Amino acid sequence: MRSEPHPKVKDSHGNGFTCSSTVNRLKNGPANIPEIMEWNTENGYEYLDRSFAGQSMLYQAGFVGDAWSVNSWKEDLADDWLFFGRWTEVLPDVEVYGPGGSTLMEDVRQGGAGTCYIMSAISTVAEYPSILQETMLTEEKNAAGVYGFQFYIRGKPWVLTIDDTMLFSNPSNPNLYFSFLNNGGTVIWPALLEKAFAKIKGSYDQANGGFIETGIRSLTGAPVFTYYADDIVDDAGANELWDIFAAGEAQGYLLGAGTAGAGDDS
Repeated sequence: MRSEPHPKVKDSHGNGFTCSSTVNRLKNGPANIPEIMEWNTENGYEYLDRSFAGQSMLYQAGFVGDAWSVNSWKEDLADDWLFFGRWTEVLPDVEVYGPGGSTLMEDVRQGGAGTCYIMSAISTVAEYPSILQETMLTEEKNAAGVYGFQFYIRGKPWVLTIDDTMLFSNPSNPNLYFSFLNNGGTVIWPALLEKAFAKIKGSYDQANGGFIETGIRSLTGAPVFTYYADDIVDDAGANELWDIFAAGEAQGYLLGAGTAGAGDDS
């Protein structure tokens, strides 16, 4: 199989990363999915997203947010405990979606990145599969290894593409390192969404830490109301907040929750 860059795929990464590189990458637009599919049919071409590959997918030198995680990734890559591979080759029996194209909220499992907020948002939105269908533009697993998504950035819809290269751990018994497969080990759609979101943020490192409302807005473009449990000081306040949630549920609103992230012991 061929994996050299498609002649019409733009490389927005260039020779160095700056504070505007992520924005420029989005402005360059998505890859041409139908054309890439055609190239795959004609000569076995596999899409390679050069703007989001290898180290640049994990972190950007000079723009490291979580130094502990980045140093750990570097060490494990050097020791060959972590490695990059196309998930369709490393996990050939895995599908994008469940039977009949299903996307279940229970499919979402956070992995080795601090992306609990976007994973929580993905699980929240998965309660309404029709919304995810608008987000995930590629309907099925494909030999070209290209997947399209539509997110909302500051309320504006943006389409972007990723390839099927993922970070794995344990070469002797490979597992996805970031977002895991579902409990049955059969579907990968949450990990693809997480990767696409990391590309928007700049890297997995830059995607570490956030708020569930950011994820819901990014996936739906809808306004989000946030309520803080810390603001509850008595039973009346608790009952009032419960009534707000119950009314939202009755109207079909998306409801999600997150913690302050103070640690495992609090």
